[in-house]
Amino acid sequence: MKKLIVFILMLLSLSATAQYDSIKISTPNSGLGDSPRTTGKKMNAVITHLNTIQIYNISQPEMAILNGALASTAEINHLVGVSSAIQTQLNARAPLASPTFTGTVVLPATTSIGTVSNTEILALDGVTGNLNYSTENYGATGTGDIVLSTGATLTTVNITDVIKLTPTASPPAGATEGMIYADTDHHLYYYNGTSWISMTD
Repeated sequence: MKKLIVFILMLLSLSATAQYDSIKISTPNSGLGDSPRTTGKKMNAVITHLNTIQIYNISQPEMAILNGALASTAEINHLVGVSSAIQTQLNARAPLASPTFTGTVVLPATTSIGTVSNTEILALDGVTGNLNYSTENYGATGTGDIVLSTGATLTTVNITDVIKLTPTASPPAGATEGMIYADTDHHLYYYNGTSWISMTD
């Protein structure tokens, strides 16, 4: 009888994830312990559980891991569809701080960078050469100066369409040599450093 009890206790220790009724042990002929029939039923429940474990090929070390797991069923189900090591996949993603990309990076049309809006970025679409603006002070209202140059010396600016000058009734103030303006008298004027000279006489 004692050997049977020890064997049952060993079975109970192996089934750590299940809850079973304990077997009551008492002194012989006291009538306080479980009967052989009751003991057999409780032992059979343990054996049934162990057979189930064997069917699913769960080893004792694996059972120990599952016994200490804190993940819920919902959390474990998040692993559905995972086909390779999760940490390896995470390591392949770009970090939030100072990422480095290779190959072609495709950004949505709404992308902005710092204070540069997506509209300003889209304005560069189709540009095939260098934009060499040595000075740019063009205000939001359309006023200011834009100075174009490609190096230490001024080069030719080629315009394939037209330049439109808005006629004014008087020469612009603060003229410097080389300025040209269109007058409302339908003439173009050039400033030679001293005075405005008509270019169309």
